Amino acid sequence: MAFLKHVFLSVFFITFLYTVGAVADIKTAQMYLNQMGYNAGPIDGLWGNKTEEALELFLRDQNKKWDGTFDQKEFQVIEKAILQTKPTKQVTTAITLHDVGGWHEPIWRAGLYEPTIKRISKVVNANTLTVVDTHFITKHEKAVYEIKYSPDNRDWTPTNNQWHSIGKIADANNLNVQMLIMIYNIVGINQYKIEDDADRTNNEEFWDSYFSQYSDLVSRRAITAEKAGVDSIILGYNSSASLAQNPKYWLNLNQEIRSAGFSGELGLYTELKELQTQNHFSGITDAIYRNNESDIKKIIREFDFLVLSVQNTDRYKLSKALRSYKKFGKKIQIIVITPSVQNGNLSGEYIEPVMGINNETNSLAPFRKLSFETQNEAYKAVIDILIDPSFNYVDGINSWGYHFRNDFFFGLKEGDSDYQKSSNVRGKPAEKLLSKWYKYWR
Repeated sequence: MAFLKHVFLSVFFITFLYTVGAVADIKTAQMYLNQMGYNAGPIDGLWGNKTEEALELFLRDQNKKWDGTFDQKEFQVIEKAILQTKPTKQVTTAITLHDVGGWHEPIWRAGLYEPTIKRISKVVNANTLTVVDTHFITKHEKAVYEIKYSPDNRDWTPTNNQWHSIGKIADANNLNVQMLIMIYNIVGINQYKIEDDADRTNNEEFWDSYFSQYSDLVSRRAITAEKAGVDSIILGYNSSASLAQNPKYWLNLNQEIRSAGFSGELGLYTELKELQTQNHFSGITDAIYRNNESDIKKIIREFDFLVLSVQNTDRYKLSKALRSYKKFGKKIQIIVITPSVQNGNLSGEYIEPVMGINNETNSLAPFRKLSFETQNEAYKAVIDILIDPSFNYVDGINSWGYHFRNDFFFGLKEGDSDYQKSSNVRGKPAEKLLSKWYKYWR
């Protein structure tokens, strides 16, 4: 009777841990055990006889005696073992070098590109470098943009010669290179409202001008990308209104890129947010709502892979959303845009990584206090999905908003400024987590 009571209490205790935060560990442990040939039963996060028997057999093979409980100690043994196995697929493990807000030229002038890229390769163990290439809305008249690539605004984007140097440095450190092209306005307009209005009113004049300029700029950047050894160009950058337009625009755009001689892959970038709601929202689902699924599928067929940005998510919600994208038949990379600090400025919310200012109106994160562990869990959710065989079409993770510039070595201590607590801080849990798994996939 005492033995049964002990077993009941043990199961209750484990179930209690499961309900308050060990769900991911149990579920991930089941997945890892199954992959290593130990039948842990369904990957459901529930502790049962099969999971227990698998754990006991695994620990016996590891010459470890099981004490009858499952906690972080046992999980770390399982994780260490899976990291010693051979990866089941090739995974893109990327770092976005600097934020969309620029900061390019000061980094370049300080000579930080080469040591930073080397660190991304040798310490963080990434296999891919992502660099933002920004085009600017420089004028707006009669609902028509003027869009220019402006290397004179050097805080934002590399020049052609700098791109060539970046390519050489990346190649010397065995890194693939992605050019992520975004359009940003510098004339004080609300570009998203203008694009929404142009979509709502079927303003062909606007979209003809938009895509004509966009295609011209991107095709010229494609020439630079090919010469610099860029492996992929990523387009779209969250513009669901442009994605909802006639597929002919995107077909012509991609044809011009190929005509310019670019031989690498093409990716389509869109955000994936509101995962906490029953019906998740993304640029793709919004474009389908604005147009129709048939046309959006035609556009997606023009690309080699999809890039979805997420922030502050968990595995269950992200898994549910990603399953709906399998039907498009494209490989998917996940860009993790993570919270950077423990406590925000003024309201205690998300702070944009480099600027050190409150950014809650643009943040994808829920309005609540965030922590370094929350950041860590966002990465862990994506890593668990990448290791899950049922998500064989998800083959990339990109860390954006968690920079690895080589000039910051601040520790974590009380009284650090927002800037010091930003993404360049060394020793944060997320950096250790990325380094470990990036090494595994590399």
